[in-house]
Amino acid sequence: MIETIPPPAVLFVALLYAPGDLQECMRELTALFGSAAEVGPGYPMAAFSRYYEREMGVGLQKRFISFQRPVPMDQLAQYKREAQALENKLQQEPGKRLFNIDPGLVTSYSVILSTSKNHAHRIYLREGVFAEVTLIFREGRYYPLPWTYPDYQSPAALDFFKRARKGAGGRGA
Repeated sequence: MIETIPPPAVLFVALLYAPGDLQECMRELTALFGSAAEVGPGYPMAAFSRYYEREMGVGLQKRFISFQRPVPMDQLAQYKREAQALENKLQQEPGKRLFNIDPGLVTSYSVILSTSKNHAHRIYLREGVFAEVTLIFREGRYYPLPWTYPDYQSPAALDFFKRARKGAGGRGA
């Protein structure tokens, strides 16, 4: 049997947070995943979804952060579990997260998300973690799929992933 190992990918996180100080979370993310390559601007999540407001409060912001060190694609479940442990570490009371940290991968051909929620279009990895291709790259740009979250379809998100793609061996932008 011939095993094909894909090239390393760019690790990113989608960081959802209540207004406040991000310094501790950023220090912890850097300790886990290495130096940031890019920290995207924050945007109000309410424009796209209010799903997390019951748990985390109103006025939630979200931003994307990519990391410099290329990572093996088969470690996505581990990164998700580490992010969940960090969410728990940073919460002030049980069941009330201050941060929702969703790791994903940028490859030369797609953006892949990790999640703990199963659905028909998601593939089980291990330890309660699923993967989803949410954007595909072709003809010089990213295209959403029917299940792509609205904020991942925004011009700012697509620009962020296009820049991150260059670190994944993507030729040009």
